[in-house]
Amino acid sequence: MQTSQALERLLQEAPPDRISVGWIASQLESRSFGFLMLVLALAGLAPGIASVSGFLLAIPSLQMIAGRRTLVLPEHLSKRSASTPSFARWVRRMIPIFAAIERIVPASAHGRLSGATRLIGLIDLLLAVAIIMPVPFAYIPPTLAIIAISFAQIEDSVALLTIAFVIAAGAIFFVGLVSWEVLEFLLHLIGL
Repeated sequence: MQTSQALERLLQEAPPDRISVGWIASQLESRSFGFLMLVLALAGLAPGIASVSGFLLAIPSLQMIAGRRTLVLPEHLSKRSASTPSFARWVRRMIPIFAAIERIVPASAHGRLSGATRLIGLIDLLLAVAIIMPVPFAYIPPTLAIIAISFAQIEDSVALLTIAFVIAAGAIFFVGLVSWEVLEFLLHLIGL
């Protein structure tokens, strides 16, 4: 099943009032890491949520680094929820984008990414840390990189993962450069 179809199915089966992180993870089964990272990263694009998203993204990243095959969430995170209509609106905006990407990526570009889970987790963790950096709007490139990696992971596409890793390298470089410039500016302001 393609990502756009899986998101449509998720919306069709969603509870009417509120949707919890635990419910999303349970519905996604073997795709839970990629989908949870995708959902958290998409939510992190909303103003004011990036830092929270960055901290939450670290949880599945660490589990991937540890070699877990299924996602395990602490109970207090599993119970976190959002309004189903709000969640549905934002997922519906993303579905056409994913459908367009799915039309572009040939079926032959798909492979087995299970051997790369630890590396994916490490890159995602670095990006999650970059998202948390207190630099205005610097969270956007690493968040977009996590979205690309998650999509590649969900689609099990080696070609998409290669592109996503290039995006991730650029995002990490960008956040490092911007953070360095902000630090130099602050040091200049205080006279050091």
